[in-house]
Amino acid sequence: MAERRVNCLSTVALASFGLRRDPPRPSEDRQPGYLDLFDFDTLFYDVFRGTDPQDVMLAGPPLLNCAGLLDSLTFRLPGHLPEQNGVIAWNYVPGRSDYQPNFKIRLRHPALASAERLQIEAGGQRIEVPIQPNGCSRFAGRRMILTLSKDNPLPWVRDWVSFNIRVHQADAVLVYDNGSSAYGIAALEDLLSGIPGLAAALAVPWPFPYGPNVGRRNIQDSFFCQPGALEHARWRYCAAAQGVLNNDIDELTVPQRGDSIFRYLERSGKTAIVYPGLWADVPPANPPKPGIYHHGDFLYSERWRIIPGWLRPGRWLLRTKWAVQPALCPVEAEWGVHDIYPVSREAAQREPSWKLRTSRILYRHLRLMSAKPTRQRTPRSAAIATIFDRPLARCLALAFAERPRKGALARAIERFAWMSYLFRRR
Repeated sequence: MAERRVNCLSTVALASFGLRRDPPRPSEDRQPGYLDLFDFDTLFYDVFRGTDPQDVMLAGPPLLNCAGLLDSLTFRLPGHLPEQNGVIAWNYVPGRSDYQPNFKIRLRHPALASAERLQIEAGGQRIEVPIQPNGCSRFAGRRMILTLSKDNPLPWVRDWVSFNIRVHQADAVLVYDNGSSAYGIAALEDLLSGIPGLAAALAVPWPFPYGPNVGRRNIQDSFFCQPGALEHARWRYCAAAQGVLNNDIDELTVPQRGDSIFRYLERSGKTAIVYPGLWADVPPANPPKPGIYHHGDFLYSERWRIIPGWLRPGRWLLRTKWAVQPALCPVEAEWGVHDIYPVSREAAQREPSWKLRTSRILYRHLRLMSAKPTRQRTPRSAAIATIFDRPLARCLALAFAERPRKGALARAIERFAWMSYLFRRR
């Protein structure tokens, strides 16, 4: 069989069959830029082999108005099954959660084990695509960190990976690159391959439209890209991993002293843990500019951190993130951006037995570590709403021990200057 890179995708477009996805959101509910972010054309993100060579999976965004394509959809292996004209039976698995709307098609046949290509027919059109290899063996038994990233400066990516290696004992990283223009996928691969402590690293090109966020009515009906990357990662790369931590580049999970997220998960007896977060800030001496900060600069977090969990309303905290043991994760649960969602009544009934929600662990969302204009200013209230974050500072000192640390006097002077700056600002 021809050698293929494990990070290549076999993407299929709706245009190959004369189709185009219509946006589901009424025009009056669309925010500015909605159409620029919507995915009109992706049918399948990828066509790849399962952990069993006889299985092949195709994953893509919801079909919406293109669902009629399923009526004529046919998969063939010419030359492998002459008695059936090469036709392979298939199983359609729709997205069953609003937070993980992407669908899957599963093929299973002994002939797939030796097949290199798959023919797809629909509406009188036919295309042929390579079957990409499964990458789970690369990460078997590893403690993985997983993220989707676009144009995050490479030093940020390096610091984020280093933090998770040194604080959480991660030894593998999987980055989905959402079409970065600041650098190519090769530069990202080179960076990851040079970080000490990694036994496995992979950058996957994921050049699909990111998708618009919720509209005026707070309906998530058009956001497919990041949930699609997580579901793709689960089945193509993560199934044999010991554990997977899902964070963004600007998020740092802070464990209890001497612990790690993976040890906490393994000790809990649960399949997954889900935990909320806090904003973290850095006192700016001057108005901030994107890209000048490092993860180690963020030493102040919201005061809600010090309020006992049983007194602290959940609405004070940021939406959750998660870590999971993939081999134990129910098939009836889907990986979303902020949670692992049970999508059957049985999985929902059993959810407390396999999933732990806790605020003993909190992640820190680094406010200024973003190219978004709305995130490039520290709110004036931060001067009184934040406090020096000792658990975060402890983790940062462990992750970046080679960088100089600020003493208590330096922090006090810095905080005084920060408060003066914020209250002078108009």
